[in-house]
Amino acid sequence: MSTIAEVFLGTDEEAQRHQIGSAESRKAVSMRGLSGNDFSNLWARIQRATPDEGYALQPLLPAGEPKPLELFRFPEGFVSALAGVNNEAWVRDLAGKWFDGAGDHMIAVLEALIKRARQAQKTGQGMYLYVIE
Repeated sequence: MSTIAEVFLGTDEEAQRHQIGSAESRKAVSMRGLSGNDFSNLWARIQRATPDEGYALQPLLPAGEPKPLELFRFPEGFVSALAGVNNEAWVRDLAGKWFDGAGDHMIAVLEALIKRARQAQKTGQGMYLYVIE
């Protein structure tokens, strides 16, 4: 079964009520096949580090919440690093390293994530990842 991931802006309360397919969901960056670990990997790559150096996303939902749902709030350091990616060549290189040989689709996803990170900084909202199997 493939996962569906959505990245969106809001508050912790809004994030806990988020549902894929809702009106708010239409404002999200949606993608298939990605998990929280993939985004931890992206954060590490932006920082030019290895994923095992403390870049794991921490879940927002309490322990014991039934799977297959995962909800994360991106740490401010990740949002700031993502918002700081501003070179088209770096975006292509980063997308290619994030997913080996990533095509134009992943570049577009990464560009959309960068845009959301900049919006989060501008508006003071949190940036969230909702993943469901």
